[in-house]
Amino acid sequence: MRASPVIFIVLLIIIVVGVQGAAYAQTNTSTPVYAYIANYLSNNVSVIDTSTDQVIATINVGSYPFGVGVSPDGAKAYVANQGSGTVSAIDTSTNRVTANINVGTYPCGVAVSPDGTKAYVTNEGNGTVSVINTTSDQVTATINVGYLPKVVAVSPDGTKAYVANYNSSTVSAIDTSTYQVIANISVGTNPCGVAVSPDGTKVYVANTGSNSISVIDTSTNQVIAAINVGTPPFGVAVSPDGTKVYATNAFSNAVSVIDTSADQVIAAISVGATPYGVGVSPDGTKAYVTNYGNGTVSVINTTSDQVTATINVGINPCSLGQFITPNLSSSPNPLPSPSASPSPGPSAVVCALAMIAGSYVVMRTGKRIR
Repeated sequence: MRASPVIFIVLLIIIVVGVQGAAYAQTNTSTPVYAYIANYLSNNVSVIDTSTDQVIATINVGSYPFGVGVSPDGAKAYVANQGSGTVSAIDTSTNRVTANINVGTYPCGVAVSPDGTKAYVTNEGNGTVSVINTTSDQVTATINVGYLPKVVAVSPDGTKAYVANYNSSTVSAIDTSTYQVIANISVGTNPCGVAVSPDGTKVYVANTGSNSISVIDTSTNQVIAAINVGTPPFGVAVSPDGTKVYATNAFSNAVSVIDTSADQVIAAISVGATPYGVGVSPDGTKAYVTNYGNGTVSVINTTSDQVTATINVGINPCSLGQFITPNLSSSPNPLPSPSASPSPGPSAVVCALAMIAGSYVVMRTGKRIR
């Protein structure tokens, strides 16, 4: 008994759809996201796989590592070593240090530009920001800012860098095209952490001396709100959708959660001892808090505002800054750019084969499939 040609065509459709579906799923698979935790007294960095919340590597760096910044493509992590006066550049594919870059005195914070070409490093000891070319890993410029600069953050469009000056109680706004300070914005007392909203319209500043978060309108470089939090706030991070801000309160052993629509605290989450740094995963589902006092990282579920895991790391973890990698496609054949012609998806293939099957039946039988 001979099988109908239509059966073969149907089987062909099933096979092709299966192959196309597998390929489509592969191109939409995301790579693991890692958190890089600078352990101040261990002189190393713990690498956490955020999919499992397990430490998968420990990388030796310079002495007294403090701030961390990860490149937008996730290929490099930069670590400010306060005791060495250097920045360690880490190749994230091998978890090895590829360069130790001399910067200013007591480097503290690091932030990488959105295009990945520059890293900005605050130098507490001499009131400057070093600008590193990330291709050559060489310092190409030095910018004078306020006294004891702590953390630096870059706007989403890369045109501005914001530096919290601890002893000046100001934030310096830097034009990244000219490396000139275009504004010194008075905030609360002893600002430390700083973060920019995803849309670039606001800057959030953690003021350790006044137990508050200053909100800066970037269009006017004016403070538009001051939000009381715990004691004292060190680190600050904004959720990817911009709806929440997380601030660590070192002496309160808690994280304040701020609703950005009302600029009000909506929750206080108990974490480990002396929380310093905080970062949010790219999908916004988790917040990671470095607990300086007990060598752990608390993992917060951002929906329930509950700690769901506690991870042991090194001694005195800090990691102020953007220490979590972005979520990148792991596909060896990445999705086409908007200008490229996309390959047909499973539904398009099904339609095409169905038309072929229909034409074949018409030719063989003279009858149209209904």
